[in-house]
Amino acid sequence: MSFRICLNFLSFSYRSCTELEAALRLCRDLKYFDEQQYLDTYERLNKLTRKLFKYMEYISAQADKRSGYCQQQAMNTEFIKKNAGM
Repeated sequence: MSFRICLNFLSFSYRSCTELEAALRLCRDLKYFDEQQYLDTYERLNKLTRKLFKYMEYISAQADKRSGYCQQQAMNTEFIKKNAGM
């Protein structure tokens, strides 16, 4: 898979996170769960969204450096492990 195709899929995922954020706020406003549940869930979603964005930046930089194919799974796994502690 090319870097650009990979980045496209990641963009869909990022947009899904922003949709989920809107749904989360709506659920809070409609009192489906309390403020603490909202904050806990929002924090987890925010952390995931930030990691996803950083990974998208990484893939975009790789695509800019060279056109070709996504690096091997080991390289992707290494990046994720390295940035898991954000």
